[in-house]
Amino acid sequence: MENEKGIGFVTLLIVAFIVLVGIGIYYAYTIVVRPVQEITGDVIEQIKDGEIPEIPELPSVEKEISASVLAMHNAPEDCWIVYERKIYDFTNAEVHPNMAKAFYSHCGEVSGFEEAAKAKHSSSSEDRVSNFGDYVGGLIE
Repeated sequence: MENEKGIGFVTLLIVAFIVLVGIGIYYAYTIVVRPVQEITGDVIEQIKDGEIPEIPELPSVEKEISASVLAMHNAPEDCWIVYERKIYDFTNAEVHPNMAKAFYSHCGEVSGFEEAAKAKHSSSSEDRVSNFGDYVGGLIE
């Protein structure tokens, strides 16, 4: 009698395992495989037809960065700067005529740089910022 209970328990564990694996496979398919198939399906058809395929853009995931993470990048050798709630890495920025005052004095700070840049360069500041720094992500509060 005790052996039958053990077999029943083992059977139950095997069935539970199979169900969990099935659920995992289903979610992997719906989250990963199906979207990739939708994106690549048209490309494969274009190749079969002898056309040069248009590669669709994958959706981008905006990296969100908190003020506390921003604050850790507060030195010229690791300098992140905020402009219009976008964070740029100025660590390897091209040389600017007034690098220390224009950029490095604002490393890791939520505010200050944008106001100074707009006062000095008016509306063209965002283009200038993206020319000097590499976009890292958006600032969250």
